[in-house]
Amino acid sequence: MNVHRFRPALVLVLAAATLQVSAFTFADEPAAQPAFGMKARTPFTTSRVVGSPAPPPPFVVEPIFVDIQWDRPLYIKPEPGTNDLFVIQQGGEKDRPAKILRISDEPNVADTRLLLEVEDRLVYGLEFHPNYQQNGFLFVYSNGPREEPRLRKNRISRFTIADGECDPASEVVILEWRSNGHDGGDLAFGTDGMLYTATGDGTSDSDEWTSAQDVTNLLGSVLRIDVDRPDKDKPYSVPPDNPFLNVPNARPELWAIGLRNPWRITIDRANGQQWVGNNGQDLWETVHLVQPGENYGWSVYEGSHPFYPNRELGPGQLTDPTIEHHHTVARSMTGGVVYTGEQLADLNGAYIYGDYDTGKIWAARHDGKQLTWHQEIADSALRIAGFSNSHRGNLLVVDYSGGIYRLVVNPDSLKPFDESAFPHTLSETGLFASVPEHRMAAGVIPYSVNTPAWHDGATAQRFLAIPGDGQMTWAANNGFTCSNGTVLVQTLTLGTGENARRIETRLLTRQQNEWAGYSYQWNPEQTEATLVESEGKDIEINVTDGEDLRSQPWRIPSRTECSSCHTRQANFLLGLTAVQLNRDHNYESVSANQLSTFAHIGLFVKQPDDLSTIGHTVDPYDAAEPLEARARSWLHANCSHCHVNAGGGNARILLSFDKSLDAMHVISEFPQHATFGFARPRIIAPGEPDQSVMLARISRRGRGQMPPLVSRQVDQRAVRLLTDWIASMESDHKFVKDWKIADLQDHVPQSADGRSLKRGADVFKSSGCGQCHRLGDGKGGIGPNLIGIADRKKPAEILESILEPSAKIDDKYADTILITVDGRAVQGRIETETDDAVVLRSTGTFNDSVAIAKKDIEERMLSKVSSMPRGMVNHLERDELLDLLAYVLFQSAEP
Repeated sequence: MNVHRFRPALVLVLAAATLQVSAFTFADEPAAQPAFGMKARTPFTTSRVVGSPAPPPPFVVEPIFVDIQWDRPLYIKPEPGTNDLFVIQQGGEKDRPAKILRISDEPNVADTRLLLEVEDRLVYGLEFHPNYQQNGFLFVYSNGPREEPRLRKNRISRFTIADGECDPASEVVILEWRSNGHDGGDLAFGTDGMLYTATGDGTSDSDEWTSAQDVTNLLGSVLRIDVDRPDKDKPYSVPPDNPFLNVPNARPELWAIGLRNPWRITIDRANGQQWVGNNGQDLWETVHLVQPGENYGWSVYEGSHPFYPNRELGPGQLTDPTIEHHHTVARSMTGGVVYTGEQLADLNGAYIYGDYDTGKIWAARHDGKQLTWHQEIADSALRIAGFSNSHRGNLLVVDYSGGIYRLVVNPDSLKPFDESAFPHTLSETGLFASVPEHRMAAGVIPYSVNTPAWHDGATAQRFLAIPGDGQMTWAANNGFTCSNGTVLVQTLTLGTGENARRIETRLLTRQQNEWAGYSYQWNPEQTEATLVESEGKDIEINVTDGEDLRSQPWRIPSRTECSSCHTRQANFLLGLTAVQLNRDHNYESVSANQLSTFAHIGLFVKQPDDLSTIGHTVDPYDAAEPLEARARSWLHANCSHCHVNAGGGNARILLSFDKSLDAMHVISEFPQHATFGFARPRIIAPGEPDQSVMLARISRRGRGQMPPLVSRQVDQRAVRLLTDWIASMESDHKFVKDWKIADLQDHVPQSADGRSLKRGADVFKSSGCGQCHRLGDGKGGIGPNLIGIADRKKPAEILESILEPSAKIDDKYADTILITVDGRAVQGRIETETDDAVVLRSTGTFNDSVAIAKKDIEERMLSKVSSMPRGMVNHLERDELLDLLAYVLFQSAEP
C-alpha cells in the first residue's frame, strides 16, 4: 500500500497555517496590520482556587545532602559497619560511565568519593554480602554493553572492597542472561542467606520474546541462588528447595515468574517477606509479596486483568498482585523498602513504595495472609527511582531528576484542617463575575480549540485564568507550561437553545508545580455548581432532542481520572497547545488568531519569532477539510495524550498530529491485544473498516472502548469519519485465490534453494503468523512454537496446517468445551484445574476467566475448530506463499 498518498492533503492544512496567523485585520486599519483580539491584558486578581479540598497527606519529602550536585541518581544504600552511603549515578552512554559513589551520612556532606566506574553499562542496583564487614563482597546488577544492543546482557557481578577501595579487577561475574529492554534492576540477600534477583522480560514493549511465561529462560522472574556454595562449573549453586526444579526444561534458579519489569526488590529482615514493585504496561501497576512457585501472569495478564489471553500460561501458581494501582494514580511503579528507623515511628515495619511518574508514596502492612493496612502517605513532584533506610533513621527517597530526599511528617497535617477553605461552589472560586449568567471575572480569557475532544455530545466553553503577571512557556508539541495559580475552566453543556443545560464545569489548576482537576455539578436551576467528591459521580441526564426526551448516562470524572488524561507525558494540558490554539477566536470586537493575540498581550514567556510557521489541527466534523486531516485531528484530540511515548496507552502507537502515518505505527499493524474475532485484524486495515481494531474500539462502549475513561456515548460522526478514511485507503489484502492443497502440493520447497527467505520472513510478519507462532525472536502465543518444526513435521503437513488449520489440531492447542448440567456451553483454554474445578480462560481479551465446578460438568470435549482462521493467506501470490513455507521450514532452527 502507498501510505503516502494522503499526505498532500495534510500538507495543505499545515501550509494554510502560514496564512492564518496574519490574515485578519481590523476594518479601520491598513491590511498590513495584524488584528489582535485583545489590545492589552487585564490582570486576573480574584482567584480563590488555592490549596486542596482534601486534607494534607501525613508526610512530605524534603531535600537532604543539598550541597552535592547530583546527576541522575538511581539508587542509595547504607554501607554496613560505616557511616557511609553508596549511591549509583546513571551512566552507560559513550564517554559517560556509570558511577558508584560513597558519601558520609551527614546532613551537611558536600563531597562524594568515587568508588567504582563502570563503562558501557547501566548499573541498576547493588547489595552487600551478609558478611560484608569480613569479606568486603559487593554485588552489582548491571546491563550492557550499551553500544551493542543485540548483545546486551544483564549481569550480576561480585566486587571486593578492601580498605574502603574497590578494585575493578576484582570483578567476578556470577550470572549473565540476555536482556534488551525491561531489565529489572535489583538484588537482595534474604534472611536465609540466599541472593534474590528481580529480572524483567528483556524487551522494550509487550513481552515481545514471550519470555515472562517461558521457564526455559531467566527473564520476567525472581531468581534465587546460593553464592556462598559455588558449583564446580559456576560461581553459585541452586538451592535444593527452589520451586521449579522438577518442571521440565525450567531454569532451576527460578523462584517466581510472570513479571514485566520488577524494578526494586526488598526483604523484610524481621520476617523474611519479599516485596517487589513491578512496572505495568497499559493500565495497571502492581506490587507483589513474593512466594515461591508463584506465577504473576505477565504477559497473559497485566496484574489481575487479561492482557494477551491468547498466549500460553506457564507453570506455577497463578497469583494476583498483592497491591494493584490503575494508571489514574500510578504510571511507573518503583517499589520500595521496609522502613526500620525511629524517625517515623508510625511507619516502622511498614513497606514504603512509590511511583516514578506521579511521585505518589504509599505504605502497607501485611500479616502474611492479607493486607492489614494500606494508605497513600505522600504526594511529591519527584521522579522516584528508589528508597532506602539510612544510618540516621531517615527514610531516603531517590529523585532521578537530581536529588536525594527524606520523608518527614507534614507540618500541615498537624494543623486543624479547614475543609471550607477550598471553594465548594463556582461562586466561591473568584473565576466568575456572575455564575448564573456564566459571565467570567475580569482577566479571565476565553479561548477555543481547532479540534474539540469528544464529551458525549456536549459542547464546551473554555477559559484561561492566569493570576497577576503570570505567563505561559511555549512548547512545540505538548501543552504549554503555565505559572502556578493558573486555572483552566471548561463548562460542558448538553442541548442547544432553550433546551441547553450546563452539566458540569471542570477546573484544572496548577499549584506548587503540580496540576489537579476538580469538577463542579450544575444544579437544575442553572444558578450554581457544586464541587463533586474526589471519586467522581455517575448521573442520569434528561436530554431533549427536538420533541423527544431521552435519558443519557453521564460520568463526572474522579480527580484521578482527570490526571489519567492530563498526564506528564503530554505536559498535562491537552487543548492549550500550539496546534489547537492556532485558529481565530471570536472576541467581543474582532475575530483574531489566538496565538498572535496571546503573544501581543504578553502571555508567552517566549514564542517562535515567526508564528506563521505553526501548523494546526482541523474541525473533524467539517466536510470541507481534507479527510485525512479530519481523522488525524480527531485521533490527536481524543487519543494522543495516552498514545505517546511512555504514556498510558501502548507506546507503539503514536497518534499525535505531527507524526507521519508511518511513525504512528497503526497502518497494517497487528493489534497488541483484542482482535474482536476479525479474520484479518489490523489496528487500521487499509480499505477494510470491518477489520480495523481501532475503529471497533471507538465504536463500542464498555470494556475495550476508546477513549477508555468517562465517556458513555459513542461519537457516531467520528465513527463515520474514520470509516470513510479507512475505506479510502488502498487495501494491502486484496483477494488472490482460495488456495487449496492441490494448487501447491507439487511446488512444496524441499530446500531454501530458489526461494526468498527474506520475503518469506516479511510475509510471516505481514500476514500475522508471528502473533500466534514463535519463530526466531517473534512474539508467539497461543499457536505451536515453529522453531525446529522441520524436524517434527513433513513439508506437506505444514502446508496443510496453513491452508486447512482445522484439519488436524494438536490436543495441546485445542480449546476445551464444557457442557454444564444446566445446558450452558463454555469454551476456552484450561488455565488451572483442581480436583474440584476447571478454570477456563476465554480467548477474548475482555472476557474474564470462568471457574466451573466439576460436579456441574455434564460433558467435556476438545473443539474441532482451530483458533487460526481459514483463508489467512488468500491474499498472497503463489511465490509469496511458497516463500513463506520455505521460511517456516528452513529458518525454524534456533539461531
